Amino acid sequence: MPPVKKSQPPTSKKPSPKRSSGRKKASRSVVPYLMAPLIFVAATAAILFGANCRQNQGTIGTAERPIGAVVTPRANATGVARTEAPPPGPGNRPPGPRPKRTDSAPPPAPQNPGQEQMLLGNPDQATVAVANREHFLMARPEFALSYNDTLRFPNWVAWHLSRSDIGDTERGQFVPDPDLPGDFTRIFTSDYTRSGYDRGHNCPSKDRSASRAINDVAFYMTNITPQRHEMNAGPWEKLESYCRELAESGNELYIVCGHGFKGDRRRTFGPKRIAIPDFGWKIAVVLPERDGDDRERIERNTRVIAIMVPNVKGISKQKWAKYIVTVGEIEQATGLRFFDALPPDVADALKTKRDGGEEDGR
Repeated sequence: MPPVKKSQPPTSKKPSPKRSSGRKKASRSVVPYLMAPLIFVAATAAILFGANCRQNQGTIGTAERPIGAVVTPRANATGVARTEAPPPGPGNRPPGPRPKRTDSAPPPAPQNPGQEQMLLGNPDQATVAVANREHFLMARPEFALSYNDTLRFPNWVAWHLSRSDIGDTERGQFVPDPDLPGDFTRIFTSDYTRSGYDRGHNCPSKDRSASRAINDVAFYMTNITPQRHEMNAGPWEKLESYCRELAESGNELYIVCGHGFKGDRRRTFGPKRIAIPDFGWKIAVVLPERDGDDRERIERNTRVIAIMVPNVKGISKQKWAKYIVTVGEIEQATGLRFFDALPPDVADALKTKRDGGEEDGR
C-alpha cells in the first residue's frame, strides 16, 4: 500500500509578524534623528526670510520716504530737517525709461537753492543753525540772506539779476516769512504802522517780478528794513532802477545790500523793538551777459558799484552817485567781509575800486 502523501505548504511564505513589526519600529525610531537637523535649518531660513520680506515691504510701502530718499536740512532756510528725494544721478534715477534730453529742456536746478545768489561769498559766515539767531542763513532760489533776530531785519541780502528776472507782475502783500524758525520773533506789516519808516525792500520787488510766486517772496518781512521815505524813494530807488537798466541792456549783476550803524547805540521802535539803521549800503558787480562760469569771468577790472546812503530825511532828490564809496569802506563800516569766494588778488582789487557812477549819476 503506497504511503499517503502529506499536503505541502504554499511556496510563498508570509513574513513573520514579529520580525515585520520589529523592522517598522526600528525605521520609525531612526527618522527623527535624521530629519531633525534638516527641519531646524529649514525653520531658521524661513524665519529670516520672513523678517527680510517684512522689512522690505515696510520700506516700499512708506509714502513719506521713497526708496533712496535722503533726510537733509532744507537749505532755504529753516534749519529743520526734511525728507527730500536725492538729485538725479547714477544710482538715484527714478524707475522708468530715461528721459530724453532736448535743447529746450531747462538746466537742472542747483543742489543749494541759494547757490547762484551767493556766488561771491557769505559776508558774515551765516549758517542754518537755529541757535545762530543773529546770523541765520536763509537761502532761496529768489535770494539769500542772513537774518538777525535781534535787529529784526537782515544783515545782508544777496541776489543775481538778469533781464529774465524782470517782468510785469504787480506788487505783492507784506507777510511774515513762513520759513522763519518758530522761536524767532515774527514781524508783521502792522509793526511798521505809524513808525515813521517805510517797509524798505533789500531785494527790490521789481527785481523779482517775473511771476506771482517769485514776487511774493520779495514781500516776506525778512527782506524788509526800516528806511526813511526820502532814502527809500530817493537815491536808493534810483540805483535800483539803474541796475535794472543795466540788466535789460545785456548785463547780469550780482548784488548784495544791507544796513548798518555808526556806533554801538541802537534806536528802535514799537513793542518788538525793531532796530533803526543809520545807513544803507549796496554792492553790485556788473558782468556782460554770457555763458560760462560767472565767478571765473570776474576779473580785477570788472565793474563794481558801491554806495552808502544815510537813512535820513531830505535826500529824496539826491543822485545815487553822490554816495559812491569803495567796498573796502563798507567793510570797515559794517565788519562784514565781501568777495571771499573770489581769488584773493581779484577780491583785493575790487575792494579798492571807486565807480564813476552813471557818468554824472542821477
